[in-house]
Amino acid sequence: MRLSVTPTSGPVTGGTKLTVTGPYLPGSLQLDPNTLHSTRDARVFVTDAVDAPRIVPIHVVVPTQNGTQVMDIGQYFTYGKIPSIGDIHPRALTHSPPRHFRDDTPIPPRILLKKP
Repeated sequence: MRLSVTPTSGPVTGGTKLTVTGPYLPGSLQLDPNTLHSTRDARVFVTDAVDAPRIVPIHVVVPTQNGTQVMDIGQYFTYGKIPSIGDIHPRALTHSPPRHFRDDTPIPPRILLKKP
């Protein structure tokens, strides 16, 4: 059995949750040059931000009786560009005019999405 990490790509801004599957419980992950430590779930790690897009090897650090062992699992993580928004739908919003309760307290307007 071998260890596997998914997903294998995310943005340079970091924040990608990586999940390790396999027979060993990892102590940490190394995405050169960063060392990632687990979240509350010992198999989930969150990537740090890097300065530019790059592809780095994934190494799993496993605790042993004599310390730790760094395992090259033959996978790479791709830090990609920051995603961009290509389009937003719907393009317009409408709202109804303000109404009042009997004591003149305004009722907040409702926002209705206009269907294209």
